[in-house]
Amino acid sequence: MLPLLTTAPGSLTVVTSRHRLRRLIRERGAHHIELGPFTADDAEQLLARVAPGRDMTGADSVARHCGGLPLALCIAAERMAVRTHLTWEKQRQDMERAMGQGMERGMADHAGQDTDDQEPLTGIADASYADLSPDAARLYRLAALRPWPTLTAQAAAALIGVPQQKAALLLEELAEIHLIGETASGRYRFHDLIRSHAEQRALCEEGPARSAAAVRRLLLHYVDAGAAADACVNPGGWHLGPAYARLVPAPAFPSPAQALTWLAAERENLEEAVRTAAEYGHDELTWQLCETLWSLYLKQGFHQEWIATHRLGGGRRRPVARTYRRPRGACTPSSASRTWVSPNTPTRNANSRQRPRRTAAQDMRRARRRPLSRSAC
Repeated sequence: MLPLLTTAPGSLTVVTSRHRLRRLIRERGAHHIELGPFTADDAEQLLARVAPGRDMTGADSVARHCGGLPLALCIAAERMAVRTHLTWEKQRQDMERAMGQGMERGMADHAGQDTDDQEPLTGIADASYADLSPDAARLYRLAALRPWPTLTAQAAAALIGVPQQKAALLLEELAEIHLIGETASGRYRFHDLIRSHAEQRALCEEGPARSAAAVRRLLLHYVDAGAAADACVNPGGWHLGPAYARLVPAPAFPSPAQALTWLAAERENLEEAVRTAAEYGHDELTWQLCETLWSLYLKQGFHQEWIATHRLGGGRRRPVARTYRRPRGACTPSSASRTWVSPNTPTRNANSRQRPRRTAAQDMRRARRRPLSRSAC
């Protein structure tokens, strides 16, 4: 957020966070204001504002169960606004039942987390989770396995193995009850507390094998999509990864500019994919994901991210280099680096004539014609 701070006279910037922003206070002299949970009156006013026109009988008990947390209050009120037959009393019962089930599953799983914030949210999140369709609930669980900066319909489709159009509807279903938020057109993300709840549901219901398989599907999606965009941005470049060989002749993007725009929009997701592939031990995907980012970094910078991701990918490229090594003479650039040349520097392209290699018989004839030196006699 530091680059967004303005230094214009008379300006004021308000930054909200669940965490104490010590660096902001230390480096920019920010004034820290601690905001506690909503009071009972403020909580009920927020419930009435989000769900207008509803009988508020029993709303005070729902506000108490939400612990005064604005996020939990908004989710509870949104659930009331969408389900017109629901009453505040029934909402309270659903929250109590969900909290009881959470205690039976073992709240020790939340060790090391901010339980003061998590416990009031668990009941309302579980109640909203119970309203989801099976496919939306599965997407909710699997999307929380990693802290993806944003989630699109393409990524969601790859994650749970459904068509992209259906994945878009599932994302809308999650957004309607505030389990995810839409940060831009077609892009969604979790609140950190909601993601923690969804991750716990994934660990309980999906298990390690299915969770790891879903993560790998999403990584493969980013490898293929990133390779298509990178190849469109730099169509004449030399590539090592097998994803480039799988590309269809027709370009995936109308123009290199649009492909570069896609790479810029997905940069943080691709960088998270590099970290995820490295942590999951997918060495062959780690360096391939780094390769898809090459054109973006070359044209737009992001040098710190470039170094960080390629340190992860470079250390995992050597064990699999023999698998993807090209035959001798199949490529001119070195497999370990790429060479920049000036546009004015004459270069030899693939279609230029090259001197044919001499045969062994020609070498022998040349040796016979060469006079012997005195030292060789």
